[in-house]
Amino acid sequence: MVDIRLSPPPVENTFILEQPAFLGLNKRFPEDILPLQAQDMLNMVITPEGVAQSRKGYSKLNSTAISGSAMFGLYAYYKEDGSKIILAINTTDLYKWDGTNFVSIKTGLTNNQQSHFETMNDLAIMANGADAPLKYDGTTVSALGGSPPICRYPTEHYSRLFVVERDNPSRLRYSDVGLPEVWPSTNYFDFSPADGDRITRPVKFRGKILLVFKEHSTQGLLGSDEASFERYVYSTEEGAVAPRTILEHDDQNVYFLNRRHVCRFDGLSIDNKIGYPIEPILEKVNQGYIQNACAYSWDGRIVFILPYDTSSVNNVALIYDPRIGERGQWMYWSNWPFNVVIPYKDTAALKLYGGMSNNGYVMQLETSETDDGQTISWHLETREMSEPDERLYKLYRYSWLTAKALGQNITFNLRVDQSQGVDYVMTPGSDGRIITAKGSHSQHGHRARFKLSGPAPAEIYGFSHEGRIIRTL
Repeated sequence: MVDIRLSPPPVENTFILEQPAFLGLNKRFPEDILPLQAQDMLNMVITPEGVAQSRKGYSKLNSTAISGSAMFGLYAYYKEDGSKIILAINTTDLYKWDGTNFVSIKTGLTNNQQSHFETMNDLAIMANGADAPLKYDGTTVSALGGSPPICRYPTEHYSRLFVVERDNPSRLRYSDVGLPEVWPSTNYFDFSPADGDRITRPVKFRGKILLVFKEHSTQGLLGSDEASFERYVYSTEEGAVAPRTILEHDDQNVYFLNRRHVCRFDGLSIDNKIGYPIEPILEKVNQGYIQNACAYSWDGRIVFILPYDTSSVNNVALIYDPRIGERGQWMYWSNWPFNVVIPYKDTAALKLYGGMSNNGYVMQLETSETDDGQTISWHLETREMSEPDERLYKLYRYSWLTAKALGQNITFNLRVDQSQGVDYVMTPGSDGRIITAKGSHSQHGHRARFKLSGPAPAEIYGFSHEGRIIRTL
């Protein structure tokens, strides 16, 4: 725990404003913002202890791009003999990572199709909804046997391979037990085919339930075999719009995105209110390309990557940490352009890789202090503070900031009432120590907002402000 240095004890006609820790972002109305939440925040991570840190960036895995096109598939293939292979889809080829470059192992695929993988019987199985599904044993790529349908979203469940038929998008087909290349014609379930909707993706939940998401409903396949399989409907109002945003987290909840909300399913019901603080951002997601959004879980957080505003590719991230506060807290990152993100355990450690949404690179994520050499700029703006009473006219005088910035200056902006504010540059130290810097101000008014900004890396532990009451009630 960092000892936050606060301003001196108040004397008569003085007041103290304190921000001893930070919560997440809240873009709703000012009256909805909690005392420690920010009304604006960019490229920050809030730790469970309330420290505001500039986010980490990313760096290239492959030094030469596969092509100029986006990455449409990325998969960590672990074989029973202990070998590990990263597979990738770009344009019309399936690639494998050889430790230095991505090498094509299959050509002739339909161009730029979102591709999904599953491992069963030591085979990596790939389906993209346009070509016949493929299998890869670490040496050879070939067609998956048994004449399975052209399909999407291969998912192993109770030793069967489940897929969604391309030509019957409400139908879930499945193989024989333990035999992903045997496909009896009677092995299928239809999920509300008359609703005009399509299955977004099936996802295993707690190892026992196969959740079946459509865009406007959430259903499930209960049971473990033909004798006990049973379709169940959880919601006819909330579903998932993008297959890669459906994510099981902490073995307890499934998170997913639809066109209006971020939702959480706990096995019984769907909570569509957890994204309330950032729904003004969701309202500006490009709905024409939202189906390409994706999500991943890392370091206790859930990260949703979206096409924002007029962008036709994923370019921003909304980050949810369920560990902070009663309902979790949100953060927002720019320049996060990934189509698919996977964890990958190599011989050294668990790493995070992302396939770019705008070129043929794979990046290692959340390690670098830059975005592939580009400076990461961050900022954080508090709610409007009117303590001790908005009706009092005040002189805002001194601020104390406790931070660590590795030699980077932090700009401290004080905005009083409707002013644009005045910038004060504070230097927390050149050696990474946590120190407290003081800034002097001279602004008059009733309410104040504080904005901190700078280049990464930086850690903000808290700040306080001392002012004097000029005019009483």
